[in-house]
Amino acid sequence: MVNVSIANVSKQYGITPVITDMTLSVEPGDLFFLLGPSGCGKTTLLRMIAGFTEPTAGTIMFGERNMRGVPPHRRNTGMVFQNFALWPHLTVEQNVAFGLDVRGFSREDKKRMTTDALTLVRMNSYAQRYPHQLSGGQQQRVALARALVVRPDVVLLDEPLSNLDAGLRIEMRKEIHRIHHELGFTMIYVTHDQKEALSLATKLALMNCGVMIQVDTPAQMYQNPSSVFAAQFVGETNILHGRVTRNDKNVLAVDLLSGALLCPTARAAREYVAGSAVTVSIRPEGLHLTPDPQGANVWPCVIAETTYLGEVIQLVCRTRDAVLRMTMLNTAGAHPRPGDKRHVSVNPAHVRILDAE
Repeated sequence: MVNVSIANVSKQYGITPVITDMTLSVEPGDLFFLLGPSGCGKTTLLRMIAGFTEPTAGTIMFGERNMRGVPPHRRNTGMVFQNFALWPHLTVEQNVAFGLDVRGFSREDKKRMTTDALTLVRMNSYAQRYPHQLSGGQQQRVALARALVVRPDVVLLDEPLSNLDAGLRIEMRKEIHRIHHELGFTMIYVTHDQKEALSLATKLALMNCGVMIQVDTPAQMYQNPSSVFAAQFVGETNILHGRVTRNDKNVLAVDLLSGALLCPTARAAREYVAGSAVTVSIRPEGLHLTPDPQGANVWPCVIAETTYLGEVIQLVCRTRDAVLRMTMLNTAGAHPRPGDKRHVSVNPAHVRILDAE
């Protein structure tokens, strides 16, 4: 295990910037996610860490070792690709042992290490099969075993689950979590899937347009997004705009067209003064239907849509000036229907005040 330090790294092709002055640190044993939309530069950053692409500027360090000019095969990394990248003419065992072959291990060591790696990913009984005889999930397990068998300092995963169906993705998430827990390798994982990142990461970096937006734990990224982009990309949210009417030791009061909103001052990004324009993020689970029209943070609404999702029901509610999405548990009893007039209540603990954009 090593830490990976990225300092002021930039990458451009011609005059087109792809990564701009990026700095972050991956601690030993982290399952660190690079998260962002397609084209944000996360795969380019991973390729620079792997050594397939050289930075235009900045440094990448593995521990105390500067990776400038170090070729991929001398970085002691294991790579798991999106498309599995297995040799079709080699058996499962031969595919996993390939990295050991080029490193010059003895036959006995290769056999033992390959068996250990296949046992770890629960594929030992498939050792003599060929890739075309395996399911997608099984092929990805083999690709993971091939990355782990060389005992890398860093494991790099480039959207490894994107070619799997929903059920297999969930299964492989559990396997990656188990393997990381058992081995404690430093892993850097690229994805655009927020659920993968939130469910697996020990820490994650959110990127957009080649710029680092926020680096945090999954819980902090979800509960305390640093910007409107972060709030909207990591999970669903409702974005509202208003002005501060009061800011004291306990309460920040915001005037929205839908009605007054009170929330804890501790959730404000800075000290707002009366009249400041603010943007408000409210997660869907922070909204509730209430029979009581009185009190703070209660607004009249009309149910516009309902979506049944089994354990939960998603609602779209229209207030005087906004369309709000909320999530409610599917419990026994009558459920709201489109056209119903109700009152929606806002839980202050789920409100995040952001600078106006």
